[in-house]
Amino acid sequence: MTTEDVQAIDWPDQTTPDERAAMIRQAHEQGVKNMEFHIASADILARESNNAVNLIGAAGLGALGYTASLLENNAATEIWVPTGCVSAYLLIIAMLLISRCLQAADIFPANNEAMKLYHPGFTAEQVLLAEIEGMQRDVEFNRFRNNRVGTELNHLRYAAFAAPLIFIIVWGVVSKLSA
Repeated sequence: MTTEDVQAIDWPDQTTPDERAAMIRQAHEQGVKNMEFHIASADILARESNNAVNLIGAAGLGALGYTASLLENNAATEIWVPTGCVSAYLLIIAMLLISRCLQAADIFPANNEAMKLYHPGFTAEQVLLAEIEGMQRDVEFNRFRNNRVGTELNHLRYAAFAAPLIFIIVWGVVSKLSA
């Protein structure tokens, strides 16, 4: 809703200027709470992404170490190749988590900078209405950002659970080619 939309509202005759100001203040307060919620959600997504990259990266590096051990001990190709593929698969997922979920990205704060709110030529109500309008855009930006990160995080966590399938498929292919 733009400032023009709010100004074009046919305020009921019984709405006093004080009541209108109270409604605008309430809208602003709720907007700040909503922004704080989205910022807190971004922090939770960052923590969850960090946990996932640590766990999946450690599993990929562990599989890589095991692959190296298998190679040193002249293990059968049917074992070390699938293990190496699982290692590469998990490390790729970890890198995708970093690039899609943990990269530093813009997020709008809950409150505006003080000097951006100081406009001597406008009434406090006009400044607050403009602030609410800008805050709505920022809320939508933060919501979109969090939805994107959350979706990527969920997809990549599910992808990590496919690692055993990768092993089985590669093992089957290598076994057929070795026979």
